[in-house]
Amino acid sequence: MDENIENAINPETSINEDNQNIIFKCEFEEEPVNQYKYAEIYYGRIISIHNHFMPLDKFKRLFRTDREEDFIDILPAELASGFEAHVGDYIFYDDSGTLKIRRPVYPDTVDGAKLQKLDELKSNRDSEEINIITVNGYDFDYDDKARERINAAIIALDVLDATSGTVNTIEWTLADNSSVEVNANFLRLVVAKIAERSSELHVKYRNLKNQIIDIENNTELSDAEKITQINNINW
Repeated sequence: MDENIENAINPETSINEDNQNIIFKCEFEEEPVNQYKYAEIYYGRIISIHNHFMPLDKFKRLFRTDREEDFIDILPAELASGFEAHVGDYIFYDDSGTLKIRRPVYPDTVDGAKLQKLDELKSNRDSEEINIITVNGYDFDYDDKARERINAAIIALDVLDATSGTVNTIEWTLADNSSVEVNANFLRLVVAKIAERSSELHVKYRNLKNQIIDIENNTELSDAEKITQINNINW
């Protein structure tokens, strides 16, 4: 058994109404240590990376099982590849059957520098879009799975509210595994905060993309100067 789970006090597990998402709640004598690193894969591409304290089989039980995405332990691939995985990288098996990471290779041209920088900026944008969001002092997970659970909970609570004529609440597990009672409007506030953050991130990306295009189209710069200036743009 994982040592973090062994240190847990009064562990609880429960299955929600669709019998798919497992809610794991417990109190720890000490903060759990993130000793695993998992990459979510979609058609061979890494779409999210998670540091966690749960072994892979338990970690997967937090999510729906009827999705095309899957999770792998990415640490062995990082060791075999010699570099850290990023969102946007691809995974593959080499001739010896070893899982490795492949990063897109770009030509040493202005267009190559532009494409590489745009991929880097998209990766930063996409990574920040699934970061934990703080609402009224509470930290909520908000990756693809959390979004589905929140939307489902809002629908369910709306039905309960309409049926009972009262405002109903459910116990929601937060990012730190503590919990809070929330109603449908509170969850809508979480979604609104996420939408606001997402808009800001996309505006930031577009502004940086426009900077890159301006550099690319600047006839007063040499190709070498364009490549240098594009490479110096940071998120």
